[in-house]
Amino acid sequence: MSQVDVFNKFKTEGGGFKEELVNDIEGMLNLYEAGYLRVKGEGVLNEAIEFAKSHLITAKAAELESPLAGRIARALKRPLRKVTDKCEHLFFISFYEKLACHDPALLRLAKLNFNVLQNLYQSELRTLTKWWLKLDTPTNLPYARDKLVESYLWALGGLWEPKYSVARQLAAKTTQFGTLMDDTFDNQGCIEELELFTAAIARLAM
Repeated sequence: MSQVDVFNKFKTEGGGFKEELVNDIEGMLNLYEAGYLRVKGEGVLNEAIEFAKSHLITAKAAELESPLAGRIARALKRPLRKVTDKCEHLFFISFYEKLACHDPALLRLAKLNFNVLQNLYQSELRTLTKWWLKLDTPTNLPYARDKLVESYLWALGGLWEPKYSVARQLAAKTTQFGTLMDDTFDNQGCIEELELFTAAIARLAM
């Protein structure tokens, strides 16, 4: 869908965004977030971000009533398209809870879902930690970094749904092995050793 077709209705004949949009703070926030869906060359969305951002900063300075002020501050610091969805869930649960019109059943379900997933992730990390400890890396490879948690979080960023449990753990292990190889090349081996190591890896890949 063309960016022009979508956003032209918000612009004046002179090409700027309509000033009456400023009165709708919630709409400005949505416009700001929508702008981050842009790809290279979409100038209208760049303009949308700049227009919305300047007015949201002004609105934030005017000390809007919470929880909208909290949402604006959060969006200006971390737009939704630049963060992992699961990292924002807890914030939006607390935001939704403060709304006078919130649905208690939906709020309870959201909290339950968050807690169930958190327990699943903790269980997976325990399993990975046991696997890592059995390798006894500090003894066998004392130069290597322990980045297991970071590797798991990297996998979690793209594979957060419960059904991807096995894929998350495999991705975390693969990333951790990549870190070990990187440390071996950067900090440990000499050229002759690394040439032999590279040849061995190449044979495995055949």
